[in-house]
Amino acid sequence: MADLTAGFVEKIEAMAAASNRFVQVGDYTYTNSMTWTRIDPPKVSPHSLSSLDGLTTYVREVADFGKDRVCFVVDKPMRVVVAGSLNSGAIRQCYATANLDAQGFDFGEFMPQEKFIIGLQTQFLPNASLDQLIKTVSSIASEDVRVSVDDGVSQEVTVKASLAKMDRATLPNRIELRPFRTFREVGQPASEFLLRAQKDSRGVNLALFEADGEAWVIEAKNNIREYLLRECPSVPVLV
Repeated sequence: MADLTAGFVEKIEAMAAASNRFVQVGDYTYTNSMTWTRIDPPKVSPHSLSSLDGLTTYVREVADFGKDRVCFVVDKPMRVVVAGSLNSGAIRQCYATANLDAQGFDFGEFMPQEKFIIGLQTQFLPNASLDQLIKTVSSIASEDVRVSVDDGVSQEVTVKASLAKMDRATLPNRIELRPFRTFREVGQPASEFLLRAQKDSRGVNLALFEADGEAWVIEAKNNIREYLLRECPSVPVLV
């Protein structure tokens, strides 16, 4: 009885092994182990880079794409992808990405006066509007913040006119600034911002709110496109 059982098991195993066939269809192999299952070819792990210069150097001097036709995809102002063409399984290989790894200014967030000034000095390109804004907010005294009775929108604050004198001043409403929001290899788009202030028990807090409807995103992507075409003219760029 034991021999019959062992022989029966061996026969079942042989039948199962014979039924496991592999079929090649296009770029893919299928196996009918129990049910037909596609075996995907191994993918190359994408290189992770942090600059456009590194990405274009990789494409020009390092990568070997074989017969694959690659393109740049400008996903965001802070992210660009090197992607291959679709294969027969409608899958696209991602070869490399460039992600801007930098802390930007916290727009829309009220912050203490000193932190706000530090952010202005470190996260924006210098220009006349920035210089005037820093001068204005640096002179604000921790007194009070009022909404102007003239238009109900503009804000008035107490500023230090001298060591012994305080004056009232109206904060600038819309200001054109160039914050760092995209890769450093390209120009930083200018945008209009709303400056607002509020008072709490610890003093005056300030915030900048974007006021251009994110038009800067389109300009930043186009700046990246021009850079990529200049550095790798044979590689298409999708924006």
